[in-house]
Amino acid sequence: MYMLKGDERYLVVIPYFHIYAFSVCMMTGLWVGALQIIHPRYDPDAVLASIKRVPPDLLPGRADRLRVALEPPAGSASSGSSTSAISTAAARPARSR
Repeated sequence: MYMLKGDERYLVVIPYFHIYAFSVCMMTGLWVGALQIIHPRYDPDAVLASIKRVPPDLLPGRADRLRVALEPPAGSASSGSSTSAISTAAARPARSR
């Protein structure tokens, strides 16, 4: 089980007006004092650039959109290898199992 310490980095790629983003990302992140890297909309290239700049500890979001972090395009140096936890409300994509 992953325990929150307060020095986490959340990569947030879902709008805060969704209940999942509001509760899991915003409220929990504020409660523990996590750094939140916010993307207003999903853009795979921007997400990969964020992961390269500031590797996140937590990737909350939709499983199909998190695939870009777990399985970056061929030739890309970025990956989700530094990620401690992934939180999603859906099943993992078949390729990531």
